[in-house]
Amino acid sequence: MVQAKKETLESLSLDLMINDLNQFDISHSHGEFRRTYFVKHFKILNADQKNFVCRETAKILKQKFDRNERLEAVLYLIATAFAQERDWDASTQLLDAVVHEATSSDFLKELALILLEISDHELVEKSPRIPLGQTLLVLLTELGLQLAAQSGHHALSTEETGRVVEYITTSLLARSNLNNNAMRISLVHYLANCPENAQTSLQLNRVISRFGQSLLDDMLSAFFEDKRKGNAAFFFLVQHLNCFFTSSPALADMSHNVLKHFMLRYPDDFPSFIASYCEFIPKEQKTLEQATKLLSLLLLCTVEVGQRPLVDAMSKILIRQLKVYGDVSFDFLLSHINDVIERVTMNGKLNKSIYLEDFLRQAKLLLASANPSAPAQGLKSVPQSLTRRKPKEAAVKLAKIGEKPSPLELMLQLAS
Repeated sequence: MVQAKKETLESLSLDLMINDLNQFDISHSHGEFRRTYFVKHFKILNADQKNFVCRETAKILKQKFDRNERLEAVLYLIATAFAQERDWDASTQLLDAVVHEATSSDFLKELALILLEISDHELVEKSPRIPLGQTLLVLLTELGLQLAAQSGHHALSTEETGRVVEYITTSLLARSNLNNNAMRISLVHYLANCPENAQTSLQLNRVISRFGQSLLDDMLSAFFEDKRKGNAAFFFLVQHLNCFFTSSPALADMSHNVLKHFMLRYPDDFPSFIASYCEFIPKEQKTLEQATKLLSLLLLCTVEVGQRPLVDAMSKILIRQLKVYGDVSFDFLLSHINDVIERVTMNGKLNKSIYLEDFLRQAKLLLASANPSAPAQGLKSVPQSLTRRKPKEAAVKLAKIGEKPSPLELMLQLAS
């Protein structure tokens, strides 16, 4: 009896929510009350019920589009619930359902247009009660990425999918001059995760040249100075820092200078950050090589400024990074150690090379452990005086990192 009554109430609640999605009008005198009601009841739904609401939302959107009715109210209402609850699972369910309902590119282009229009309005609000604009941007970028990744695997043709993706890309790029971190984060995330080609690489380089320095500065400041945003900033850097260094040489130099600034500004905390960063990056050749180059340049900087504790810490991190190459092959390891030695000793021009003795000694030990029969064969010549000092045993502690946030949670933590 009690169970039956509960199920009846739940069914009634769902019916009322679906009716709200069909009839909602924020300009109506009861609009704010209905929005509050919808969000309140969305919060207590279980996963299956939320999935049902998302599927029904997609159907309502398609029906309204086919009848040439406006879609703003529906997207406004459901996105408000996502923003309030930071519900990434439900957001992806809605996108899946929308793509499933699509029978033409016009429907998806119309959705993208409305997502942008509402987001534009919300992002200029001085004191928004909920981060609706940021949530809509996440929905837009994830829609584009989903379509690009699944091109040819749904009802739309490859050409139709391409038109929608191109529309989303063009619309985001048109807003790249906005001084808004939500838009900047969206652009970098979107372009960095689109299927790689010459055009997207060029577009990514352009947006990084426009605002990359300030965005990188904001992300590092958030990590070192704002506990509320630090975890999200860390994972944004794990996912996208490599983009800053694989763009043009000028942008790579800019990015290195920003990192160098924070290393010297936070000498006690920076080693833990960069060590944790190296633990989380993908263990693929291109990413590993870029990280090794970055570490060697930062090590060189610590030598130049004569900060011995930083030299020791960065040496240990770099050796830890080089150990990964030992799992590939001895020749691969040897090649990268030689590259690093050449970079950090600068052909003997540094007058403080004595600071590198720990690194050089550990490099020899690393080679010896990788190939005991020929431990130093092919190793670049280094002064014997630089390999005599016994290295300190203290390890660099990793930073305390929380769980990886969803794209929605990351956006809401960093830009709301």
